[in-house]
Amino acid sequence: NLPFFKSETVENTIKKKIEKISKFKEIRVPKKPKNEKGNELSKGFCFISFDSKEEAEKVLENLNMKKIMGRVIAADWSVDREIYK
Repeated sequence: NLPFFKSETVENTIKKKIEKISKFKEIRVPKKPKNEKGNELSKGFCFISFDSKEEAEKVLENLNMKKIMGRVIAADWSVDREIYK
């Protein structure tokens, strides 16, 4: 439920929010192909990796159903791609 803004803007905003709550390894914001202005826009979601389940739980508890960049986000666990193959 993230906005379709420039991907680096979305990533920086998410990083700032998470850094206040927990430590994390990585944030990946999937991007749409460059538009006519040369911008890569967010696809509206991201993946965040953590060192521990406890760190991830803190973020889920604090950010799920909260407003970020004007939109209420749905934070949830992701599952391994292998499940869908």
